[in-house]
Amino acid sequence: IALMRMAGIEAYNISGGWNNGVSKAEGIADLTSTKNATLNYGSHSVDSEVVAAVKEYYTLATKNGKFNISNSAAKDLIANDDVYLLDVRAENDHLKQWIAGVDKNIPFGEGMAKSFTSVLPKDKRILVQCYSGQTASQTVAVLRILGYDAWNLSGGTNGWISANLPMVKATTQQFLNSKVKKYFANLQGNNNVAAATFLKDAETPKDCVIIDIRDAADYANGHVKTAINVPYGVDIAEALDKIPNDKPVYVYCYSGQTASQAMMLLRMAGKEAYNVSGGWNNGISKVSGYAAQVNKMNYVFSDATYAVDADIKAAVKSYFEGIAKETTNKKGNISAANVKAVLNDSNYQVVDLRSAADYAKGHIEGAINVPYGRGMQNLFGTLPKDKTLILQCYSGQTASQAMAGLRVMGYKAYNLSGGMNNGWLAAGNELVK
Repeated sequence: IALMRMAGIEAYNISGGWNNGVSKAEGIADLTSTKNATLNYGSHSVDSEVVAAVKEYYTLATKNGKFNISNSAAKDLIANDDVYLLDVRAENDHLKQWIAGVDKNIPFGEGMAKSFTSVLPKDKRILVQCYSGQTASQTVAVLRILGYDAWNLSGGTNGWISANLPMVKATTQQFLNSKVKKYFANLQGNNNVAAATFLKDAETPKDCVIIDIRDAADYANGHVKTAINVPYGVDIAEALDKIPNDKPVYVYCYSGQTASQAMMLLRMAGKEAYNVSGGWNNGISKVSGYAAQVNKMNYVFSDATYAVDADIKAAVKSYFEGIAKETTNKKGNISAANVKAVLNDSNYQVVDLRSAADYAKGHIEGAINVPYGRGMQNLFGTLPKDKTLILQCYSGQTASQAMAGLRVMGYKAYNLSGGMNNGWLAAGNELVK
């Protein structure tokens, strides 16, 4: 079907084929015929280069076992490092268990081709594996058209497991650690949206979801039109399966700090979430004309539900339950005064997430620098797990993202409320070089 679609045909694969799909369907006997059928749908033009490429593909396929590799052959190839092993299963499934030696996970679906040229080798055989061999076969067809020496693992991981071949299995904590690291490894910008941009997008609410995580009383006093109130805390975990996976989700709070925590956790759960920078107090309410987009109507989620990984949902719930137990540094935020009080306490470590250049110009005494951005997860292993981490950025928003992730990973971490600008410096504190 991949090649037919390249030729402009709206083709679909019948899952399981004849043996494991069609022949198992109820009433199939009444629809089965022994007569030859012919195509009677007329003809249409197909690009000559596409036709040539498809012909070449099938010429080679008939000589090479349809580009399928058996479990036993794959086992030897992997052991000898003779293949580049590509897993196209969903990210969560890949992170929970995988075939030893896997080189890369590129989940099957829209946009996956963007990773091909930057990641996959053209000088090595690529063995593609999915669940059953079907989406991997589509991937193989496309990769071969693009010039890669791609092959399908026959039967996919289901066949591999059925053959009693080993899979590497992650613990729940290892899985969660990997999800956090994936978030930072895949960062595009900082997932903050300017309040003015958000309000512009909010004018067409059918194209997005808006979540107000302020207290119910403040929501009732006025909120952005169509915003749904999910107060900060365990309610967010309980709402995960109601929050759409297929459209942008804008989250706002008071200052952008607790919404940044929520946004990061929503991303772990598969939502395209964004924090509204500055929140209600420092962002939305400062935009000229914002009041025209505010009302007091109570909005709720639709009846639709969305799949959420059970381990992630449990982790998000545990996160907010832990936060709720905090009596001094509520909602994971620590004041500049409380930070100053523990600067000389060896049980605490300040982590400055600003750029290296800004850190060099001046930082809180004793702070180490882990600049926020893609790749910062590579430095997480250097952070002490036997100390309480105080994360500090510019405004408290990117530090709140990092705090949420590190807490999921098992660190005890807090965000310096207001960050460097509205927290530490606003309180009249000094910096060192």
